[in-house]
This record gives sequence, C-alpha cells and structure tokens, in this order.
Amino acid sequence: MKIRISFVSNSSNTSFCIAGVDLGWPRDQCIPIAFTKEELQQIESLSYKYGLTYEVNGYGEGQSWIGLSIENMKEDETLREFKNRATKLLEQLFEENNISVPFPERWTLKANILHEGWHEG
Repeated sequence: MKIRISFVSNSSNTSFCIAGVDLGWPRDQCIPIAFTKEELQQIESLSYKYGLTYEVNGYGEGQSWIGLSIENMKEDETLREFKNRATKLLEQLFEENNISVPFPERWTLKANILHEGWHEG
C-alpha cells in the first residue's frame, strides 16, 4: 500500500500583461451597464482572429480583459506605438463585428498597459 504524504492541489496561478482594456464583469442585476455573457463570449471567440489575448478571472464567469500581449511588442516599437497598435486592433474587432460599447461616455477602446495575477484554488 502506498501512502501519499505530499501536498496535492487542484489550484492554479494565472498572470498576464497586455496593452488592452478591462471589459469588466458580465451584466447582471448588480452591474446593469456592462457586456452580456453572450457579448463577452463573442468578443473572446473573435479575439484570436485579430491576434488579441482574452483573459478572464473566475473560471470564465468573472472579470475579463482583452488586448495585445506584451510578448507581441516589436523590438523597434515604442510603448506609445504598441498601445496605438493595440487600440487599432480593438477598434477593428468592435467595428467590423458591430459590437457596441455599453457605456461610451465612460468606457473607451483606448489601450492601456494592464497586468493582473491571481491564484485560484
């Protein structure tokens, strides 16, 4: 008979760094002005077509972000140029697929450097 004496875990760590935007949490009664789950799923499925990274916290049900991974920054590209390139890709994704921003007065597609990390488990 074998006895396991080491620590076993189903937890995981996640982190990312992108030039992008915070899409927020899915719309519900507490957050009425936000993207619906269906809209977020559409954005996620389209992100790869545009070379963008889609990240979500909470096993697919939490806050989400989209943008250009810092790994895609070119050697001769300035940070401003990288953020502008990410902004253009985001605008292209939203415009070409008729996805409207739920609260345009306070939310834009202008990319910023975003980084997050969390432990799930």
